[in-house]
Amino acid sequence: MKTQSPDKHLAALMTVEMICLSNERTFLTYLRTFMVLLSSGVALVKWEVLSKYEKVGYVFIVLSFITLAIGIYRFFAERRHIKYLEKHYREIQTL
Repeated sequence: MKTQSPDKHLAALMTVEMICLSNERTFLTYLRTFMVLLSSGVALVKWEVLSKYEKVGYVFIVLSFITLAIGIYRFFAERRHIKYLEKHYREIQTL
């Protein structure tokens, strides 16, 4: 079996690192969305001036926690996939 050249192997590992950084950015986006929804929901619930939108505030609060749960799930699912890719590329290097 033919072995990969060092340049191709380095490019493959750099690709894995870029995917890892992308995964972290995506999680931070979910976290930012969670905080915006939560703070908006709390503001709508607590301010008496906006009392007619109180139900919308509760919906925002629930949606914020759903968003956070989805973000955490996707982060760890993608992290498992990244670890698999990294292991796969390291095994190819040893061949």
